Amino acid sequence: MAQALKAGDAVRLKSGGPRMMLTSVDDRGYVRTAWFVGAAKQRGHFHLDALIDAQTEPPKRPTIR
Repeated sequence: MAQALKAGDAVRLKSGGPRMMLTSVDDRGYVRTAWFVGAAKQRGHFHLDALIDAQTEPPKRPTIR
């Protein structure tokens, strides 16, 4: 990533999905994230390489018909 991400930054998976907040970043490049689905808090554990800044739109996938 061009800039270092830190706890509190908004991200999303490169493949798409919900906007998430970084809650922690470790020295091996893994992060913990949190987001809400309705009132239910969800959590995830991802590598930095799988994430993009939430302001960046993920690539559009072609529609298969």
